[in-house]
Amino acid sequence: MIEKIKEELRWIKPYKLLGKGNKADGFFFGLGIIFNDLQGLRLLERDFREKYQKPDLNEPTVELGNYAGILIQIHRVAAGIINEFFIFLRKNNEIMTSPEVLEIIGSLTLSERDLWDRLGAISRGDIIEASDFLETLAIIRSNLSFHYDNSGKILKRGFSSYFFGESKKGVNERAYYLLDDIPEARFYFCDAAAQEAMYMAAGKQIKKLMSEDPSAEKYHSQITQSVVTINLAIRTLLDKFIKFRRNLPDLPN
Repeated sequence: MIEKIKEELRWIKPYKLLGKGNKADGFFFGLGIIFNDLQGLRLLERDFREKYQKPDLNEPTVELGNYAGILIQIHRVAAGIINEFFIFLRKNNEIMTSPEVLEIIGSLTLSERDLWDRLGAISRGDIIEASDFLETLAIIRSNLSFHYDNSGKILKRGFSSYFFGESKKGVNERAYYLLDDIPEARFYFCDAAAQEAMYMAAGKQIKKLMSEDPSAEKYHSQITQSVVTINLAIRTLLDKFIKFRRNLPDLPN
């Protein structure tokens, strides 16, 4: 039996992370919580897939409803966080050009600096090929992830597309739900509407067969790659930030 290696916790004196009158502190703290949120979703999805066996996708069951609903919920939240990340970069553009942050970015490798340059350019809308993806993220974030006040219209379109489209199979012939007083209680037809609305935001045509439209697969690939890329970029930058602050002189007694 292979023993799991126990990671040793690292630490830094708290006062070194909080420079007096330094706005860069909050910038790095913000990046850290974005990293944690995305990392939490990655761990949640990994553990969920390992614990629950993938059910038959064509047979309507409580297991399928919960499996699909929770996965799509994770992906909706991930899309919202990625969108918030780019908003965060755009609003902190001035701080990113401050002397300390530039010095920390300058300590990165060339490929790491290029990655941050690209992420900053995406946040400012300077990379045209990323504009469609950003628009998709904004729609999902504003209607399906963090805000629900304008979600009715887009969810109705998703519901109509899923249940009255060209594809007819066991899972969309009826609108399923479970209201027993148990943890599995869920409105599965709302999950289906949200999933379809998300794919439509990514470019899927309303009521068209999923098999004839690559939008959903492309969207999932973009989300997965974005989470990995953003977290890699944040991890390397915060590692340099902590090392930079650790090397500052200690406060006098």
